[in-house]
Amino acid sequence: MKNFEQAMEYLHQGLCVLPVRNINYADGNDPNNKRPALSNWKEYQSRLPTETEIFDWFVEQKYTRMGFVCGEVSNLTVVDIDNKNGEDVYFDKLFSTVESITPTNSRHLWFSYDKNIPAYKQKNLEIRTDGMFVVDAPSEHWTSKPDNLKYYQWVKPFNRAVLNPLDTQMLKMIYTLGGIGTYNGIKKQIKWDKILGKGERNVVMTQIIGSLVHYYPPEDWESIAKPLGWAYACKYCVNIPNDPYTLEQFEATFESIINKEKNSRLNRLTLNNLPPLKKLYELNPGANSSI
Repeated sequence: MKNFEQAMEYLHQGLCVLPVRNINYADGNDPNNKRPALSNWKEYQSRLPTETEIFDWFVEQKYTRMGFVCGEVSNLTVVDIDNKNGEDVYFDKLFSTVESITPTNSRHLWFSYDKNIPAYKQKNLEIRTDGMFVVDAPSEHWTSKPDNLKYYQWVKPFNRAVLNPLDTQMLKMIYTLGGIGTYNGIKKQIKWDKILGKGERNVVMTQIIGSLVHYYPPEDWESIAKPLGWAYACKYCVNIPNDPYTLEQFEATFESIINKEKNSRLNRLTLNNLPPLKKLYELNPGANSSI
């Protein structure tokens, strides 16, 4: 009855919850393990299930796994960030929304639906919306060791009230965290598998902040580059024994780097706007003719 009660709670919060086929370990890691157990679930892309259907699936047919139809029907957009290599950051410091952790250490970030945000898929990132499906807590996840079961888990219990919209700034952060652009470049430069010591942390944080500031336009520095940089710092620098990396240190480094970047951009702009050397001479015929 526990799965039935959980599914009913989701339904009452406006989610289109469907059963997912129970795992048969004899089949191996079957791709169908992440699809609805129904032969045809298209109708549920435009309507919620009834309480009778929920009872039939999770009590009569004894399904133990469940998933959710994304898009308008559930007022739901899910961002799946693949973290299989462990290069995660402190997501709760960046996003105030519903979040779950998969057994492979990926993250599902749940946002309210926006028809203007399309589905998207890259190597480490997927945005799921209309017509798409996501398996989530409290479902069991396939594992090569059936005696060591693993489950999807909420970071905090699901609450529709804290399901925030996915705005443009959040979307830019998510693209970065998902391995697009700057974040992917930073991963190639820096070893992320250890907490940084005092000497190297300053160098690394300068690299990180510099990369983010260089990548994003000035209007995104405070709202995107800065929180991303602080999230990296929280993961790798702030817990150094007897010498924590403080927010004040981070802000001082950030301020120094953005000032240098402003000057650098100003210099580039000035040089780009200079007329060719021949033009300078034509504008000033009295100048040294040897120029």
